[in-house]
Amino acid sequence: MKIKILIVILLVSFGLAAEEMRALWIPSWDLVNRDTIEDIIKKAAKADINTLLVEVRYRSDTFYIPNRYSTAFPNPDSSSRLLQEKFDALQYVIDRAFVYDLKVYAWVTMYVATAGDMEKNNNNNPWFRAPELLTTDVNWRKMPHNELEGAFLDPGIPAVQNYLYNVVLDIATNYRIDGIQLDYIRYPGTGWGYHPLAVELYQQDVHNPSRERWHKWRCDQVTELVKRIRKGLRNHAPDVELTAAVIADPDHAYKEYNQDWLLWLRKGYVQRVFPMNYSANDDDFKNVLNKIALHGYKNQTVMGIRAWNNSNGYKAEDINKKIDITWKRGIWNYALFSSTGLNENDYWKNLLIRKSR
Repeated sequence: MKIKILIVILLVSFGLAAEEMRALWIPSWDLVNRDTIEDIIKKAAKADINTLLVEVRYRSDTFYIPNRYSTAFPNPDSSSRLLQEKFDALQYVIDRAFVYDLKVYAWVTMYVATAGDMEKNNNNNPWFRAPELLTTDVNWRKMPHNELEGAFLDPGIPAVQNYLYNVVLDIATNYRIDGIQLDYIRYPGTGWGYHPLAVELYQQDVHNPSRERWHKWRCDQVTELVKRIRKGLRNHAPDVELTAAVIADPDHAYKEYNQDWLLWLRKGYVQRVFPMNYSANDDDFKNVLNKIALHGYKNQTVMGIRAWNNSNGYKAEDINKKIDITWKRGIWNYALFSSTGLNENDYWKNLLIRKSR
């Protein structure tokens, strides 16, 4: 009898642990008014999506109310110019998701600070408010707002780390969310990150500078913020899961962007990662998927899958196939990018969300 009871307990525990995440990224431009949000949530629930990843911070702006109930974590950001009506978009998502039994993760862009189009940046953006925090190249040229994804804050500056830590903890402690997703939690590339203060601090920390030590020091700056946020959540919002959207190829992420996400998993600094495996080509998708799977952490991996079309014939069936490929490799969790692509290409009607039988 005791053996049977133990088996039942193990089966129940395994079933709970094996419950997969079927997530949808909802970008900021799909949070601009209540009607758009309502439409997406209804479609997501009908399609068997169970988790919403909601971009409540686009470029140093808010789709929520900063310091709503508490100022314990001072947050200087202000309302986004993208909003079409004045409302608390995050709280609205939380309220509507509750009706459909969907989980809500606050998706927060981190080091990237500006939109390429200056019209989308509010007057409180760090570009205007704190330009001394923006990263530079080796010649100390400030990163332009219209290069790459936008101008980045420099991870090597302590004030930047404090600022971003407070933003994340402010959201986590003032809203009843299931998780936080860190995005752009990396350097913009090897050509940036040479802010004079960052270089000075590096030289103080490292007595025998070298290219390898410079790379490691940069990785450490990003990792330390992730580690600090994880500790802060444990202390102040223990029910909020910490996740990160990451460059899919772990070697490329580490070498080119100083994003050591395998270390984050190994050390428990994040509870899940979302590799952005967005190739439309099945073979390329498989190659990255296989590389990720070889490192283990399958239960802590949520595979990011492309759900948009750039006039190349990408169909809903291609999304379905990539979900199957992911499952066959033993990774049960996946996330579709994005609600915009699903709507614009009318993918919803032919989308087959695969879930546990």
